[in-house]
Amino acid sequence: MKAKTGKWIAALAFVMAVTGPVATAFADATTPQTAADHLALAKKYGDEATANRKLAEEHKEMAEAYKKGTAGPSKSGAPNPWAKKMEAHCGKIAKDAEALAVDADKAAEYHMARAKELQGK
Repeated sequence: MKAKTGKWIAALAFVMAVTGPVATAFADATTPQTAADHLALAKKYGDEATANRKLAEEHKEMAEAYKKGTAGPSKSGAPNPWAKKMEAHCGKIAKDAEALAVDADKAAEYHMARAKELQGK
């Protein structure tokens, strides 16, 4: 019985050690209360959307460059296996960055609408 209790205590201590800092990090988080708070967040999310779209475009271009190919390591002209991996890598980053941009746009729209609501517009 003691061995099982000891394992549970160790597991609980681990969970508390891992989640404690996370809880502390969010302790200072506040929700926007004023129109100005919402406008600031709308701008922040709009800027994030723009930055993520730029990142997506850069990686789309890189993926296309890798797709066109780079010389393989062999003299036989076999395709470079790393080029295919890098094409997939850049394509995934482009896709993820575009999804983040869409989410940031939605957050910006929400905060803009909420700011207008609080301003009585």
